[in-house]
Amino acid sequence: MFKNIFKNFILIFYILICFYSLSFCQDVDLAADNLEYVESKSLVTADGNVIVDWQGKKIYADHIEFLIDKKILNAAGHVKVEEAGTTLVADSVSYRYNEDTGDLKQVFSYSSFVFMRAKAMEGKGKKTFEINNVKFSTCDLEEPHTHFRAKRGKLVLDKRITIYNAIFYVGKIPVFYLPIVTKSLKGRRGFGADFRIKVKPGYEQLEGFTLETSIGCSLSKNSFGEFLYDYRGRRGNGYGGNFNYVENNINANLHFYSIKDLIDNKEIWKIRPNYFQRLNKNWTIRSSVNLTNSKTFNNIYSQSNWNGVENWINSYFTLTRQSLRSNLLLATEYNVRYDTLTSQYKPSSIKLPSIDWNFYSRKTFLDIVYRPSFQFNHNYQRHSHGQYFYRDTAEAKLNLTRNFKLSKRFVLKPSLDLAENWYDIDTLKNYNNSFYNHYGASLDARYRLTSWIDLNTKYFYMARTQPNYFKLDKAANDYGIEKNNVVLSNFMFVGDRTTVRNSITYDLKCVRNALNKKWWSPIVTEVIWTPKYNITVLMQERHSVDPFEFNAFQFDTKIGHLRKAMFKYSLLYQHYNNPLMEYKNNEVDNVLGFAFWVNPKWRIDYKMTTKTTLDLKYFALNTHRLLIYRDLHCYNFGIILNKNAQEDRIDFKFDLKTNMSFSKQNQNFGYDNPEEMFYPWGDEFPRGL
Repeated sequence: MFKNIFKNFILIFYILICFYSLSFCQDVDLAADNLEYVESKSLVTADGNVIVDWQGKKIYADHIEFLIDKKILNAAGHVKVEEAGTTLVADSVSYRYNEDTGDLKQVFSYSSFVFMRAKAMEGKGKKTFEINNVKFSTCDLEEPHTHFRAKRGKLVLDKRITIYNAIFYVGKIPVFYLPIVTKSLKGRRGFGADFRIKVKPGYEQLEGFTLETSIGCSLSKNSFGEFLYDYRGRRGNGYGGNFNYVENNINANLHFYSIKDLIDNKEIWKIRPNYFQRLNKNWTIRSSVNLTNSKTFNNIYSQSNWNGVENWINSYFTLTRQSLRSNLLLATEYNVRYDTLTSQYKPSSIKLPSIDWNFYSRKTFLDIVYRPSFQFNHNYQRHSHGQYFYRDTAEAKLNLTRNFKLSKRFVLKPSLDLAENWYDIDTLKNYNNSFYNHYGASLDARYRLTSWIDLNTKYFYMARTQPNYFKLDKAANDYGIEKNNVVLSNFMFVGDRTTVRNSITYDLKCVRNALNKKWWSPIVTEVIWTPKYNITVLMQERHSVDPFEFNAFQFDTKIGHLRKAMFKYSLLYQHYNNPLMEYKNNEVDNVLGFAFWVNPKWRIDYKMTTKTTLDLKYFALNTHRLLIYRDLHCYNFGIILNKNAQEDRIDFKFDLKTNMSFSKQNQNFGYDNPEEMFYPWGDEFPRGL
């Protein structure tokens, strides 16, 4: 009976609250352990597990009171407010619901991986708050590892947080000052989002102590900018930057770096913009420009670049049309070559325009498959003795093939190639408006000996005519025969996981005044074994036939996955029959690498390459690289040790990250290294290092 009376009592108060809420012009849902209404004071109080829900807002508290005449809601005791995707936890809240403003004391908020702590928040209407004595971070700890701190700022729920005159702290240590810091709270990127800071102190024998730093953030939802400053010890100070822009159909990157190298007493610089855009479903444009004044720039200032020494530098612009029938490439290309005499890059060649039009294979009458193509190049080239000249070249080709299945086991595939090459008169008069005709043919025979053995025999023949004639060019050293050989090969499928391949070539081509011609190529045996999806073993062996002797052996194995645990070992043995090479006649190259997580926080990566002789009289350690990674909650820490013939170096790297796991962090917008955009194989180690 008492329980029924209590339920009715609560129901009456709930009805009263809903009635009084009409004066608020809002619908209110209220639940609590105890409700009380004081009519003389126009006051409604709620105590114990209070939940107030109205117009998309939810308030949880131990105690709430409604001052109906003043239109004020006060909450205290474990207060939590949920609104517009943001959670606010405060000691107390005073809310003026007719003005949609309010005050909060000792606030902690969470929204879209942004954690904010403020001494006070004052509502300004339209979900906008002025915040005082604020610090925010992507670290969710009570004492965050890294954070920004400021006296004042502004918070717009579900939109953005902005603070002014901010100081960035690592722990309790102030690091640098920014006049304004802002971050989007919409769950997508905007200006100030994805803030990153990296610090990489190190030591190198020649440079001494070094410090490489970078600061970056999103400039918009599609762009990311990064500023680089390096103290490179005895070499001096270096400055640079990265800019990335990524949209559905656009991918652009700009990288630049400059340093006054005190050791070489020279200004060293590099600029590298790249651009890609899909104009529509058929047309795309792509461009890349590489400018530098040092061929060893990557070896010293950008060691993550896969190409260490650049003797040749290529820049280009292309316009491509891809359809269901053909691929058309229109391009201009600019090449420079490093001149060792002047220690400068000099123009080597320019192609403008370069046209490459390839048609896809199509069937015609009698099941004959044809494939035409066309190429044209207008070249401006630099001769070896320094002179420049123009040259125009063009080529039209036609390939015809047809399959003849003579039985279930035997298939013949003849092929015919016709080509017309044209060379215009160049300024050095090396050509005289010349046309060359090429006639080629091949015959591929495939026989399935058993269900697991295929035998292949392929014959190639290619002839060239005299300039502007249809006669064979017999006066040339090759008698006008450019290719004349037979390739013998077989495939063996041993079980479901092993493939064996053998191949050898016999060259029938005759060359005038040729000495010690090799008729037989080395016989090559390859074995690929994949016992499981995460294990791959490759072995290759080469033997000369005449004279019969062993040439080389290669062994590669990879177990596991780089992002989890991985082991890799490669061996290359080569035999040189050359007395001038002395101790290097039997050379062995080794590559050993492994990577694994010791626990969810610690990771080790190791790679070593060596060169030695079979009798161990010669040994050289080419590279020795050890990486130790530590996940420190909201930033990465790494130790990198490098040892090779040129340097011994150790680096310590600090990399600020968002509040997510290491694996997810690699999915962040943009690229830390612009090389990853166009050469994704450039860095085989984790991005956090």
